[in-house]
Amino acid sequence: MDTSRTSNSLKNMAFGIGSQMLSILMGFFTRWMFIALLGKEYLGVSGLFTNVLSLLSLANLGFDTAIIYSLYKPLAEGDMVAVKGYMRVYKRVYRAVGATVFVLGCILMPFLPHLVKGTVTIPENIYVIYFLFLTQSASSYFFSYKQSLLTASQQNRINSLYHSIFMVLRNLGEMVVLFFFHAYIPTLICIIAFQFVENAWIARVTDKKFPFLTDSSTGKISFEQKQALKENVKSLFLYKISGTIISSTDNILISKFQGLASVGLYSNYVYIVDVIRTFLSYIFYSMTASIGNYNATESKEANEKMFYNLFFASFWLYGFTGICLGVLLNPFISLWIGKDYLLPNWTVFIIIANYYTAGVQYASTTYREVTGLFKIGKYRPLIAAVINLVISIILAYPLGISGILLGTIISRLCVYFWYDPYIIHKTLFARSVSKYFKTYVIYAAVSICTGLLCLFICSRIQITSGIINFIAKMIVCAIMPNIIFVIAFRHTDEFKKIKWYAQSLYQRRKNCTH
Repeated sequence: MDTSRTSNSLKNMAFGIGSQMLSILMGFFTRWMFIALLGKEYLGVSGLFTNVLSLLSLANLGFDTAIIYSLYKPLAEGDMVAVKGYMRVYKRVYRAVGATVFVLGCILMPFLPHLVKGTVTIPENIYVIYFLFLTQSASSYFFSYKQSLLTASQQNRINSLYHSIFMVLRNLGEMVVLFFFHAYIPTLICIIAFQFVENAWIARVTDKKFPFLTDSSTGKISFEQKQALKENVKSLFLYKISGTIISSTDNILISKFQGLASVGLYSNYVYIVDVIRTFLSYIFYSMTASIGNYNATESKEANEKMFYNLFFASFWLYGFTGICLGVLLNPFISLWIGKDYLLPNWTVFIIIANYYTAGVQYASTTYREVTGLFKIGKYRPLIAAVINLVISIILAYPLGISGILLGTIISRLCVYFWYDPYIIHKTLFARSVSKYFKTYVIYAAVSICTGLLCLFICSRIQITSGIINFIAKMIVCAIMPNIIFVIAFRHTDEFKKIKWYAQSLYQRRKNCTH
């Protein structure tokens, strides 16, 4: 990447990481307070309705990804007329999406009891809670679309900055309401209010950053650009279906086959894993626009090198964090909210496997999105969605939560694991995909062996104090995987490049302090 791309990526990364660290600290305390005052069934309700509304978000058709991809070129060329034209289309579509989500959500309300095994025992009205969730989801579409322009222009740090500010305010407000009311509905109203203000505020900042968005002149895009956008949206809709079904049906199936209490238990693990996943996504997402720009300006050979650099980075970060989660998740849950909220080790292992297999595919997913490879193999996501649902339902009865999660992993491995890298290598790099699969096997083998070694060592740590025992295990997990990874890959080109990026980030932060 050139200096400007690298600078933007590093700035976005720094802001994203800072924002996420703040969110982690606030979020854990808020969730502890939520569980202590309301209980695990409310966690189950929250997880269930979040997933239900994620399914309804299929109404956006994958339009957000298509628009961001379409904005790369006109932003790079300074074609603000086209940028404004795309944003006008985006605005109209997202307002229609918001209205559609609200209507579909209202139609779904009478069927809510059929999504839960047994009866709902919480004292508050389940329909009112669902309606508030629906309002939160639908209203977000009326402002949040403008955040995509900041992302496409390599300024996602602005989103991160204001998100972190409002996250702190929202968590503080949530804790105050929980403390005084000990009720979920007032808490939800508080959350919705802060989210609405956050989206409106960032939209206002975007308008000031790009004043042409508010002037009276009409932005235009050509007929060819409209047709390309339509084709990309059609293809992305299928990806959207697959991704949403794979990621958003687990809690619904757990609720149906195991009950809301099980959703509550599982949601604590998902919360911790999502904290780490979001943390890492800021690192990678901060580079997405830069990679899109890089692809548009650099050679096939340069893009192939960038792809493998990204692949190596995703392996290292998801491998390292996956090992830490595998060893430390249950001990942390036990210390945080108690042993009554633990899941079996086998289920935890499957959760981590799901996390790892999705994470190490980041390079393939990113390149598919930033290069516009939406139409090739566009029906393949439907196959993944069907495999996921069928296997999850079949395995739900004999294996419970573990069986439902296995369906997610199997569907991903059957479809995305091999096809995305295959088509990227064939179309973009004009090379065989064999190098990718050989590299994947090496990365997976190193991750598994390192994880087993860390688990063995940590199992031998027997300290009476639970907190000190946890800290000792955390130190082992923090040091050992990274040492092994350095020894195994220190001579590779990818390691040297990532090392250079890390040194650049350190130097820039050092310069800022002086």
